[in-house]
Amino acid sequence: MARLNRRAKAAFDLPKNAATSRTYSGINILILCAAVIERGYSARTG
Repeated sequence: MARLNRRAKAAFDLPKNAATSRTYSGINILILCAAVIERGYSARTG
């Protein structure tokens, strides 16, 4: 049986803080996504 990679890469890049380049994590991703939907943004740039 093949061993599963526990840290598999996602099919998309996680959002990063523009000032620090740190990747958002945990609940911050959900809050950010909700704000994007609420404001009607259609695509990431950057």
